[in-house]
Amino acid sequence: MSSFKKTGIRFLNDETGATAIEYGLIVALISLGLLLLVNGVTADNISATFNKAADGIRDGKFDDGNTSS
Repeated sequence: MSSFKKTGIRFLNDETGATAIEYGLIVALISLGLLLLVNGVTADNISATFNKAADGIRDGKFDDGNTSS
């Protein structure tokens, strides 16, 4: 078997990077959950935000909550 083919097979069988990515995703999801929990985000708040965005898109206007002109 050629060394190029052996290197390719070894590369495809190597899963060391996958573990680091999995841990990174877990940490990101936990961080997001904690951030949402600290900010008091509930299903009602999320629903209201999406409804406001949908209304703005439908009506062709956007309100970012900034009252200064």
